[in-house]
Amino acid sequence: MNATWLLCAALTTLLGGAATAFASGRARRRATAVFLATCLAGCLFAGTGGVLAASGATEDGVVLPWSVPGGSLSLRLDGLGGWFAFVVALVSAAAAVYAIRYLRDVDDRTFARFAGFFELLLVAVLVLTGARNGLLFLAAWEVMTLSAYVLIVLHHEDQTVRSAGLLYFVANHTAAFCLMALVAILGATAGSLDFDVLRASRDAHPEAASGAGLLFLLALVAFGTKAGMMPLHIWLPHAHPVAPTPVSAVLSGLIVKVGIFGLLRFLPFLPVPAAWFGGALLALGALSGVVGVLYALAQHDLKRLLAYHTVENIGIIVLGLGVGVVAARAGRPEIAALGFCGALLHVLNHALFKSLLFLGAGSVVHAAGTAEIDHLGGLARRMPWTALLFLVGCVSICALPPANGFVSEWLVYRALFGASAGAAGAPAIWCVGAILALALIGGLAAACFAKAFSATFLGVPRGAVHGHAGDAAVSQRVAMGALALACVLVGVVPFVAVRLAWPAASALAADLGRAPVTSPAEVAGWLTPFAW
Repeated sequence: MNATWLLCAALTTLLGGAATAFASGRARRRATAVFLATCLAGCLFAGTGGVLAASGATEDGVVLPWSVPGGSLSLRLDGLGGWFAFVVALVSAAAAVYAIRYLRDVDDRTFARFAGFFELLLVAVLVLTGARNGLLFLAAWEVMTLSAYVLIVLHHEDQTVRSAGLLYFVANHTAAFCLMALVAILGATAGSLDFDVLRASRDAHPEAASGAGLLFLLALVAFGTKAGMMPLHIWLPHAHPVAPTPVSAVLSGLIVKVGIFGLLRFLPFLPVPAAWFGGALLALGALSGVVGVLYALAQHDLKRLLAYHTVENIGIIVLGLGVGVVAARAGRPEIAALGFCGALLHVLNHALFKSLLFLGAGSVVHAAGTAEIDHLGGLARRMPWTALLFLVGCVSICALPPANGFVSEWLVYRALFGASAGAAGAPAIWCVGAILALALIGGLAAACFAKAFSATFLGVPRGAVHGHAGDAAVSQRVAMGALALACVLVGVVPFVAVRLAWPAASALAADLGRAPVTSPAEVAGWLTPFAW
């Protein structure tokens, strides 16, 4: 029933968005209630279906008639799609709850635009997680991109907002052209755009192996741009700071993760990966992580600082993917599964703590009237709940136990050490370099958030702009508190999240390495330290 849950979520959210947009100018309170109720209901349906699919429940499919040539409205949640649907549900629910109070003072037309396109964005992303046809995937991808653009430029009266929106639009549609080319080449080779046919035919055409490098590069540009991977990140540090706070949380916690999802979805459709595929991912991951955190250290705007940390954490995720590809290529599926598991778990963890941090930063900007760290200080006295919850996010993003960031980064470390110990030549050098990069990223991140938290919340005020600052509203504290609680729970009881991510990770390792993961005892040994 996994796809049925997904379909219920999409339909509920789509109808809710239409009803909200229609009613907002007539009965604002009623429209707000409809928006929140349908968002939460859709997230509940999506989260339930996602958990069932990720845990390995029997897959079912929904196929609806569609007259478009080459396309089919085919939805089915597998383990990978279920994991991302679960992440989408968590982030979207928190952002929707936070948005109710955040948008209370905007006019009816702006609220209608936000509510309608927020729910349309949620529908598009949910369809992406379950799409089993290339044309349906492309259609949902375009709807997601356009919906996100409208949300970014919600306050389009500001020239800075319009410029950031234009940059996002151009960068992401350049990536979309690469995605279209990728789907077209794969479909022409396989004779179909159906994902099951693409996967089954990848080894049936030996002549296609020579073009695997081109396909991989197209996938990197298409999905790496959406994910904000360096050097394709140009839109991200401009769009995140100017977007409304709930949209910033969704961009960082959800939209960039769709880039990672797309890369993982299409990698198994390529011919046998070349050795340099993993090396390229490790190099790009190290570049994104190290340079992203260095840029973050130099920022004085709190939201821009968080935006560059999104680039940094995408780098950590890509390091996990890189070591997974390297190990799968070397015939070590258990190590590959561990790397993929660390990457998938960091997708969840980053979605939780970065959404929490963006919501906390939005509360600071609303209360103090500025995001400039140099003009803040002493806010912990006036905003104690926001300060506490922001601190939880800081501990999590710095990968300090007992918060969730430690768990996923530890798994990536373990995979890198395992891959380097059993490798020789270039793969061993790649993995050792990635270990050093990950260690550097962790140290710099701790320094950056020590500065960000202390300069914002501790000490004495350094400006008069926040003399009247007060804590966030109750609904906003509920949204941030739920995310903070999830960060702590994943860190303290990591086995639940690891076991939920493991089926998708092992399936990816088996797909890319053409060999099943057959050593559950070794895997259990890797997780033993968490019991301590």
